[in-house]
Amino acid sequence: MEEKKRSVSSNGLFYGLITGGAMIVLSLILFLLDLYMNRAVNWISYLVVIGGMVWGTLEYRKKYSNGFLTFGKAFSSVFMIGLFAGIVSSIYLYIFIQFIHPGFVNELLDQAVYPVRHAAGLTFGYETAGGSSAPINGTILGSNYTNGSSD
Repeated sequence: MEEKKRSVSSNGLFYGLITGGAMIVLSLILFLLDLYMNRAVNWISYLVVIGGMVWGTLEYRKKYSNGFLTFGKAFSSVFMIGLFAGIVSSIYLYIFIQFIHPGFVNELLDQAVYPVRHAAGLTFGYETAGGSSAPINGTILGSNYTNGSSD
């Protein structure tokens, strides 16, 4: 039975869904192992995306393009796979933030603010000439820091 020709976009959709699914599985594994906030471990997700792009494009070249692929088609294939994997990952991220781990955004903000605060030697909630800045800093940063300590 002869296989039908597959367009670059349908190939991108197929392998993008597979790559996006692999990224979701990796994300859930990292969450269950409590490694989801570890920056070094999160680089693995980039390897999954790049691997999915390369795998999908090589399969397209081998199965549907007789072993030859122009730069334009290869670029389109990689772009489409990344696009669809990104869409799937974005939908998952929304579900993760809304339902699985609602405090994720606050943890992410705390992780982003922590190095800056400690590198500058700042503690939020210190007394200034105008009074306590804790309510202002807490409102701006979305945290509960008061008088240099966290609640």
